[in-house]
Amino acid sequence: MKYILVLSIYAIIYLPCLGGNYIEYYKKVNEAKYRLYTKDIESAKKLYREAFAMVEKPLGKDLYLMARCFAFENKLDSASYYLTKASLYPFVFFKPDVLHDTTWTALFKFYPDLKKTIIINDSLYMDNIESNESSLKAYKYMEECLKKDQTLRNYMSYVREAHDTSDAIYKDAVKIAIETDDKIQKELNKYIFKKGFPGMKKCHSDLVGAILIHYLPENYNDLKPFLMEGLKKGEIFPFEVLQMMDRVEFSNDDKCGYYFYNTRSCKECDWANIIKRRLEIGVSIYFNEYGRGIFETYEVAPWVGTLIK
Repeated sequence: MKYILVLSIYAIIYLPCLGGNYIEYYKKVNEAKYRLYTKDIESAKKLYREAFAMVEKPLGKDLYLMARCFAFENKLDSASYYLTKASLYPFVFFKPDVLHDTTWTALFKFYPDLKKTIIINDSLYMDNIESNESSLKAYKYMEECLKKDQTLRNYMSYVREAHDTSDAIYKDAVKIAIETDDKIQKELNKYIFKKGFPGMKKCHSDLVGAILIHYLPENYNDLKPFLMEGLKKGEIFPFEVLQMMDRVEFSNDDKCGYYFYNTRSCKECDWANIIKRRLEIGVSIYFNEYGRGIFETYEVAPWVGTLIK
């Protein structure tokens, strides 16, 4: 229980501020999702309302979960309102969830045309993304980068299996891998600085994450200020950079960072710093998840329950 005071301090330090800071928005919706998970519907709705008032465009997945709050209470008018908004707002909207989730059975029975409206909205959103020339170019660029990256990974896997680490061919391969990684990453950094982050918001894909996770420290340090600004503006989502930040800053040195990529190095004495780091980039302190989808496997973080009331 000694960490309750620490958590309270962080709550004061990171009080929400208006002006469209999405990191503050993420903190609100992350707690709202936890309250929904614990069946505290009123607290969840209050937190979602506060979050939605903080930014110009809430994420569709959060509006979707707000709709679930009202559906659980059988308040169908409000559930319909938020579910419709969810299909019109940015971030991936999951059509199968609408089609198969029994939460919406009563809602669609009362509003028989609503399901069709939601599906049409979702399809139009996807069509707009796929027909956008800038988005297509960004996606194609990331495909090319990833092809180079994965060719290198496959080659290194072969070398590791076929040769001992003391072999000259292995050492040469490692040298080539580092040089190739450096080249790919520097080219990607130049692209990002010039044309923006080619992630979910830009091209409806998180292919970029597969390259970011292998970033060398120098290239990461050059990119980090841009990433932090993008997180605040809602142009980059925390799950797109979380693995990279945990691996490059901590896991490569077998240190405890965000309790995500590397958990084995984390102990109870690290919890306060883990929470602080997660709050700084808008990652949930309640669940060990990406925060990418509407539904993920809920693995409650080890400090939750005894520390968060």
